[in-house]
Amino acid sequence: MGTGKLETNELERLVFPHCGVKRPETVIGPAVGEDSCALDLGGDLVVLTTDPITGAQTDGGWLAIQVSCNDLAATGADPVAILLTILLKDGSDAAEAREIMKSAERAARELNVQIVGGHTEITRGLPEHIVSVTAVGRATKEQLVSTAGVRPGDQLVLTKGAGIEGTAIFCWDYPVEVEAAIGAELAEQGRSFSQKISVVPDARIARNVGVHSMHDVTEGGVLGGAYEMAQGAGLGLTIRQDAILVSPPTRALCDALKLDPLKLISSGSLLIATPRGKQVVDALELEGIQAAVIGEFHREEQMELITGGRTIRIEPPEGDELWVGKAHLDRVDANDAPAIIRQESAAKDRE
Repeated sequence: MGTGKLETNELERLVFPHCGVKRPETVIGPAVGEDSCALDLGGDLVVLTTDPITGAQTDGGWLAIQVSCNDLAATGADPVAILLTILLKDGSDAAEAREIMKSAERAARELNVQIVGGHTEITRGLPEHIVSVTAVGRATKEQLVSTAGVRPGDQLVLTKGAGIEGTAIFCWDYPVEVEAAIGAELAEQGRSFSQKISVVPDARIARNVGVHSMHDVTEGGVLGGAYEMAQGAGLGLTIRQDAILVSPPTRALCDALKLDPLKLISSGSLLIATPRGKQVVDALELEGIQAAVIGEFHREEQMELITGGRTIRIEPPEGDELWVGKAHLDRVDANDAPAIIRQESAAKDRE
C-alpha cells in the first residue's frame, strides 16, 4: 500500500467489513467519502469526526483542530468540543509539547470550541510528532447533510480554489527550497494560505442558502473529493477544469514539481452540491469568500473532466500529490533547487 490514506478498494476490503454492531442511533455511519458520523441520542444530533496530522511539520496543533472542524462543518454541524491526542517523538522536551498545545489553543479560540480531553505521550519510533483530533459537533436533523446526499441535477460549487493546504505545507515546511524554485513573493503568498484553511464560515453560509451535500477537500484534492461525492450518491459527474481557480503560488509550485493541483490536498476548499449554485456563489462572495460553479451531477455513470476541449475520465483517488512533492523536496539541496527541479521536470516530461 502507498503512502497516504487507504484507497477506496482497500477501505471496502480491509476496514468497512469490521465495524462491529450497527446501532439504531447511527444516522451517518462508515462509508467512502464520509468524513464524519452522526448519532441520534435524542434532541440535536451528535456529529463526530477524527483526523491526524501527519503531512505537516509546522503549527500541527492549529491545523489538526481546523481540519477536523472542517469535517463537522461539511455535515452542516456546528463544532463544540475537541479531544486531542499528541504523540511526541522520542527525545522531545517540554517546550515542544507546550508549543503544540499553544498552537491548538489558538485554533480552539478562533473556532469557539473547547478542548475537553485527550492523551499525551512520548512514543518510541516516531520520526515526527503526530497530532490527532476527535471533534464533536451538533446539528439539527434539518441541518444535517451527508457526502452521499447529492441529487441528480445538483450543481457543484468550489470555494477558494485548488491545492490550498498543500501549497501552505510546502511553503512552510520547505521555505528555502520553495523560494529558490518559485521566488520569495509567491512563496510568501503561499504561506498566507494557512489562514484560509477553515471552511466553517463557507459551510454555514451555504447551509443557509440550501445544500444537499458538502465535502471538505482533503487528500486526493478537488478531483478526489468530487469523485467521492458522486460515488457515494451513485451518480455521474462532469467538471469543467477552466472553472477551477488555481492561484499563482499553487500553479507555480505544481509546475515546478510536476504535480497536478487538482489532486493536491486542499483543506480550506469546500465542495458543495446544491440546486442553487448561483445563489450559493453570490452569498459566499458577499462575505468575501471566492467561489465558482465548476460542474454538475447527473444520472449517467461517467465521471469526466472537460479540459482544453478534451474529455478525460476522472479516476478514483490514489494517494495525494503532497507525498510526491514532499519526496521530491526531501531530495533537493536548497542551493541547487532550481536546477534540480528543471532537470527532474524535463526527465518526467520525456517519460
